[in-house]
Amino acid sequence: MRRVLPVILLAVLAVTFTVGCSRQPQYHVGEWDAPLPQWLLVGDSSKATRTWYFSPDGTFQSIYEKPRAAPVVNIGKYNFDYSKNPIQLDIKWNDNMGTMRGIVLFVGEDKSKMKFVYSYFSERPTIFDGKEELQWLTKKVKK
Repeated sequence: MRRVLPVILLAVLAVTFTVGCSRQPQYHVGEWDAPLPQWLLVGDSSKATRTWYFSPDGTFQSIYEKPRAAPVVNIGKYNFDYSKNPIQLDIKWNDNMGTMRGIVLFVGEDKSKMKFVYSYFSERPTIFDGKEELQWLTKKVKK
């Protein structure tokens, strides 16, 4: 009996440690300012804004707002894979817009900036070289 107790204790500690360490970071969860692409910044669009929301449950929203127009809301599902280097992000849109496949780099001590390089039509980018679409997102701070 004396030998069984340490074995059980070690097994419980091993399972606890494994479960505790297997969680992926949640840096991405929250509301992010997403600048508009240059080609959209003409006329009234220069005052437009776009916000991305990453929910903890894997749902995603992109809200595009421009003066004197109803907001355009796109929704989908996302998946961050923090086990890859660089981190991979897929966003699958619900309205058949396709899937964005990209790589992500979180910047800053508080991980409040996200560099996202993506492609809709070709293979996932593998480096941050600027040949694909690039977004710099800034996490909104709760007030």
